Amino acid sequence: MAEIRFAELDFAKIKQNLKAYLQSQTQFKDYNFEGSAISTLLDVLAYNTAYNGFYLNMLSSEMFLDSASLRESVVSHAKHLGFVPRSVHALRTRMDITLTVTERIENISSLPFSLLISPTDQIYCVVDGVRYDFSPVTSTYVENPELTYSTNAYGQSVVAATFTATNVEFVEGKRFTHRWTVDNTTPVKQRFIIPNNNVDMSMVKVSVQDSAQSNNTTGFLPFNDLNTLNPTNTIYYTQEVSNGRYEIVFGDGVLGKALADGNIVIVDYVVASGNQANKATSFKVSGSLGGVKSQSVVLKLVQAAGAYQAQETLDQIKFFAPKVYNTQNRAVTKSDYETLLKREIPSIKHLRVWGGEENVPPVYGKVFCAIQPDTGRTISEEEKARIINTYIKPRSVLSIQVELVEPAYLGLQISSQINYFSNKTTKNKDDIKNLAVNKIKEYRNQNLVGFDADFRYSKLIKEIDSVDSSIESNLTEIKMKYRLVPAFDVLSKYSFTLNNPIDLGDATNNISSVNSTGFLYNGLMVYISDNGQGKLYIYYLSNQQKIVIQPNAGTVNYKTGEITIENLLVTGIPNGLNYIDLIVTPAINDIIALRNQILLLDDSDINVQVVDLLRANIS
Repeated sequence: MAEIRFAELDFAKIKQNLKAYLQSQTQFKDYNFEGSAISTLLDVLAYNTAYNGFYLNMLSSEMFLDSASLRESVVSHAKHLGFVPRSVHALRTRMDITLTVTERIENISSLPFSLLISPTDQIYCVVDGVRYDFSPVTSTYVENPELTYSTNAYGQSVVAATFTATNVEFVEGKRFTHRWTVDNTTPVKQRFIIPNNNVDMSMVKVSVQDSAQSNNTTGFLPFNDLNTLNPTNTIYYTQEVSNGRYEIVFGDGVLGKALADGNIVIVDYVVASGNQANKATSFKVSGSLGGVKSQSVVLKLVQAAGAYQAQETLDQIKFFAPKVYNTQNRAVTKSDYETLLKREIPSIKHLRVWGGEENVPPVYGKVFCAIQPDTGRTISEEEKARIINTYIKPRSVLSIQVELVEPAYLGLQISSQINYFSNKTTKNKDDIKNLAVNKIKEYRNQNLVGFDADFRYSKLIKEIDSVDSSIESNLTEIKMKYRLVPAFDVLSKYSFTLNNPIDLGDATNNISSVNSTGFLYNGLMVYISDNGQGKLYIYYLSNQQKIVIQPNAGTVNYKTGEITIENLLVTGIPNGLNYIDLIVTPAINDIIALRNQILLLDDSDINVQVVDLLRANIS
């Protein structure tokens, strides 16, 4: 009798095993299995076996977070770890708003003393012919108008009240309100599922009205801390359900206040349109804003539309769920802060966290977090305060102070001379140059991204040499570039650290390692350089000669890369610029990004020259 095999899952092998088993039976010994009806029956049996095997395999896979492929299964496993997948985070933009209300002088008493910019107001932008609406995230009261008296075109005396609201945040999407009447008598437990996809859960506002006969309404807040819960807490929980939608769950009378029959649940929320309006900068008022008609409202962009984030994917849920569980809703270790901030703040592009003991100089009892935002180079002071108060303080250790620091951007300049033989290639000089420039940009895009992204000289020159087989060598020079934004018309001191050693230069031949772009000092174009002995000086040029006007302008620490500029007076900068670039020669060609440093390489700082060695040898 043939051995019964259970390990096969392939259709053909299952059928072959069935055939071998039947052929081993005496009653089927001389039976033709290929040209008879039994072959069809074997097909059906093999198909059924393979189908059930595949189904049971998939079913078992769905039982584990790592192997599950259905979103409902992944979300369910994550729920056991106390993890709720992040929803869509709609686009945000910020505006400074000026609103003007004008009345005839005899009607001055009709002028308002305050205005309310509410979430029902709208501004909009148009991208590729499609309109996208934005509304205020929260209500903003604007008070203390500035009064201006004048005469209008009809010769009438009028007074204008000008209101100013600064840094008002707007969110993209359509606002909806949904209501449920609580009924605890139904045999199936009532559920409060928001009936839309792409809901930004950070914009959800939940309130409960006592009854249809009462106007008394109580606001409910999202659950945050289990330790503070009691039977009267007006909180709600959220969980993802089928189709990527979210359900609002209320307390049971022990862990939060329970709902009573006849209560009316009111949920206000925003449904995001997507990321199509990302980086939009041109906005208009839709109808009116704060009760003021659009023609009397001036919008000034503070921050372009950005910070969009799609709903967490399956891979993201699998990655973050165990890590969030490990943090136990607290911020103690470095990884706790990284996991917390990356999840909660979608506008973070890159993040670096380090303890005060790693700082220079050490600051014990502190944690430093450097954030590079998705749009722009820094985050506002208001956003820093919101992050600390909303996400960090409720979870951090009481005795630890957390400081959000701005990224320190350090620019690079790359100058490369490429030597090649024109008889070894069909490409001309411009072709070689363009290929080399693109290769340098490719190196930048792959290696100089975010924090802890160091520049490695040997890797770059190897990449340049690989551009074409005709290239014999390249002579590549690296400079560091620090951009200093000075105060004008006031003596100021500036101190910063490049965190990379600086070359000593050559004092004998008057070759400096620190050189600035030009700026105006009382109408005179001047520059900053070092003397190779740790001193900075300010000079101007006369017949290509340096005339020093301030011999002790600061110091340079060549080992640490620390530069201090003393008593700097800037009265202007050519071409309307507001910055001075300091071009610094490093002691070694590898540039390291420490702590909050980010290396930048602008296209304009890539300079490539190509030399044909064949023509040079001939000449």
